[in-house]
Amino acid sequence: MFLSEQCAKQQIVMFAKSIFERGLTSGASANMSVRIEDAWVMTPTNTCFGFLKADELSVVALDGSLMSGLPPSKEFRLHKAMYDKRPNDRCIIHLHSTYATALSCLPAANNSNVVPTYTPYLTMRLGPIAMVPYFAP
Repeated sequence: MFLSEQCAKQQIVMFAKSIFERGLTSGASANMSVRIEDAWVMTPTNTCFGFLKADELSVVALDGSLMSGLPPSKEFRLHKAMYDKRPNDRCIIHLHSTYATALSCLPAANNSNVVPTYTPYLTMRLGPIAMVPYFAP
């Protein structure tokens, strides 16, 4: 079941603010989208999760054209590719959390398995998580 456009906008603003206030992202380093029946509601490009306004959110048609609001996140194509691959998904949150970014700057003891095994479930579910070298965008 799809949310209405207005409900999707309210949900994005509410959850984005919560993510921002908990310090899980800062600045304009995150984006979110919610699939509605015939479009996506998405955070606009260069916006901060802590200061979103529902009426400025982007509404983007399934073909990628802007229907209303500010221009969508520059990560729109990433969201579209995920929705195309997983059509039953209804929301995507993409962020560069403060803590994950800081962790990624630390030297790893083993580049083929950089995340410590805090629980057996993590290892069973994900297996080893490797680090790739930095590449400029």
